[in-house]
Amino acid sequence: MATGTTGCRTGPSGLTHNARMTEETPAMNTPTATPRHRRGILLVVVVVLIALAGAVLASGALSRGPSPVATRIAPLLPDLVMAPIETANAGIQEFTNLPVVRVDATIVNKGAGDFIIAARRAWPWSSDWTVYQQVEEASGGFTEQVTDGGMIFTGAPHTHWHVTDMESHRLERIDTGEVLSEVIKQGFCPFDTEAHFPTLPGAPPSPVFLESDCSGASFVTSMRMGTSVGWGDEYPWHMIEQSIDLTGIPDGTYRIREIADPLDWFEESDETNNETWIDVSIATNGGIPSVEVVGRAP
Repeated sequence: MATGTTGCRTGPSGLTHNARMTEETPAMNTPTATPRHRRGILLVVVVVLIALAGAVLASGALSRGPSPVATRIAPLLPDLVMAPIETANAGIQEFTNLPVVRVDATIVNKGAGDFIIAARRAWPWSSDWTVYQQVEEASGGFTEQVTDGGMIFTGAPHTHWHVTDMESHRLERIDTGEVLSEVIKQGFCPFDTEAHFPTLPGAPPSPVFLESDCSGASFVTSMRMGTSVGWGDEYPWHMIEQSIDLTGIPDGTYRIREIADPLDWFEESDETNNETWIDVSIATNGGIPSVEVVGRAP
């Protein structure tokens, strides 16, 4: 996490004013704090620390939930698939001025059990998160296993925690499959945004995992988020990390492929159906690219 500056201003010589304060600085009549004032300040500090500790403990207790069972008997595994790509737009990215193509991405769970991620760390603000996958049992409860996943905090005003490397979208040559440009999405917060398979056994009629499950201050020590059976989590084309860089890509026809769990960190009932794709024709006019969808995955 990026750290702030010390707050010292830089003087004309390049040194900070704090560094330039030497014995030649005229003496100043600085009022001293009375014992009563010191006790008041100390009391405020203690109250703030107690409140912060309580918030940390409460956030951990709320997010941890029940304990896992010891042995896996009849697991209800999730099955992550990519919904069809609905939108593809091309243009110049606002922040980088690079030519890009943008696509939406939706990870859908069509398995027998919810896709559940739990993350914990020992201390607030530590970067040492452990990310677990919780797998539901048919008889109730769940087992828990450690994954290679990571967590990233987006900061104010979004104040969301995201799982890293949950989805990738890439530009490929159609004839050879060579990857020409790729984005592995660094921030993916899974929750129920829309129902895709509402008739699946166990699919809830309304969202269970909410966007608020991903919310939390930077000091929280545990999180729990996921996607219900039959539900998907959509990232529209205009959101961050939905752009594929087209720098150096000549005009032509290419394939855009999206992959759920590209690094295979999470266990699923079917590991062969995590992809979808579209074929696009890219043309550039005056340095600005345009795109047309010319084919889709069956």
